[in-house]
Amino acid sequence: MAGMMLWLVGRWKGDKPWELMGLFNSRQKAIDNCTRDNDFVMDDIELNKHLGDEITPDGYYPKLGHVCAGDNPEVVKAREALQV
Repeated sequence: MAGMMLWLVGRWKGDKPWELMGLFNSRQKAIDNCTRDNDFVMDDIELNKHLGDEITPDGYYPKLGHVCAGDNPEVVKAREALQV
């Protein structure tokens, strides 16, 4: 099924690794399954396609008004603490 697009839902855990909450076949289903402020969606992940070493799909937090994952203050603070 090459070419099928998926949407990943994860839960940011602060200084711990994020948790996979599910994979969905539509953006709306993914958004509907974000139940907490720290749940995020990674968009448009193509099935059976390698993303490369430097590419990260766009991510956002629906409960926080579609804030870009990289701009989430908790994410930024944790990355700074880990010097990532």
